[in-house]
Amino acid sequence: MAGWSVEATGCGHRFTQRWIFRSLTFALASGSCTAVLGPNGSGKSTLGRMLAGHVVPAEGRLVWHGDGRTIDASDPSGEVPRSTSLAGTGAALPGHLTVREALDWQATFRTVRPRKELEEALRASGLGQHLDAQLRTLSTGMRARVHLAAALGTQSGLVVLDEPTANLDGEGKEWYRALLSTWGSETTVVVCTNTPAEDCPSFENRIDLTRPTAV
Repeated sequence: MAGWSVEATGCGHRFTQRWIFRSLTFALASGSCTAVLGPNGSGKSTLGRMLAGHVVPAEGRLVWHGDGRTIDASDPSGEVPRSTSLAGTGAALPGHLTVREALDWQATFRTVRPRKELEEALRASGLGQHLDAQLRTLSTGMRARVHLAAALGTQSGLVVLDEPTANLDGEGKEWYRALLSTWGSETTVVVCTNTPAEDCPSFENRIDLTRPTAV
């Protein structure tokens, strides 16, 4: 699947009466890598979930272009969340599944890479001896590796990664950046982060939530 492009015009979101962000206008090109920046509480995770189709903007217009289609955020079909991937806040694989079962579960409703490639990526991350372990028995860092491999390995039109290295050690960070440079280069990637040098060192665009209009 080719990377999707995205257009946002005057987008904002709020919880009850409190606006998280407003007046966001930006465009993401197909195949680009974008860093969403801002302090804690500025709405990075919320915007990431919005771009993945899990949250509808409270104001403004958000449109995805991909596979010959144009889809508005108000579309009720659920096509956007089925065609995107999210790793981070609000996204978790079922903990009672083993790693292999979780990969199979992903494959029931998304187009994924061949099982061999996914398992090779997980072995490279140090999880070779844990592929038949339940996710809930793994450490936080191990689960993070599984979620990152699953998200980047779905061949989605858009991949959103929320603080991807937050629970990784040094080796895990090196593994993630290598995976991002290979699999991530084949789609459109958005990384919500406070540490862009670690989480997306080659990002091309930024959305700065400390400013009223992102560029």
